[in-house]
Amino acid sequence: MVRALVAEGIPAFVNYPPVYRTQAHEALRGNGLPETAELAERNPVSEHLGSHGFWLHHRVLLGSDADCADVAEAVAKVLSELAGKKRSA
Repeated sequence: MVRALVAEGIPAFVNYPPVYRTQAHEALRGNGLPETAELAERNPVSEHLGSHGFWLHHRVLLGSDADCADVAEAVAKVLSELAGKKRSA
């Protein structure tokens, strides 16, 4: 998704992992924080977004209405193309 959006000229990026999967959190874990596996089980939405989500740079929302429409059109196009590839696979 990210590669396809970038190819369309949209500044898209791979999503950040959930905070409990970062090195900073790991460094603090000895202070009574739950294990990563427990946090992952308790936060399925964070897990899904961390591994399947993407983010758009905020500057894409600072353009004109036409610019925002272009972004929406590019996202719809990429999703449609990816859905077509998934069906044919």
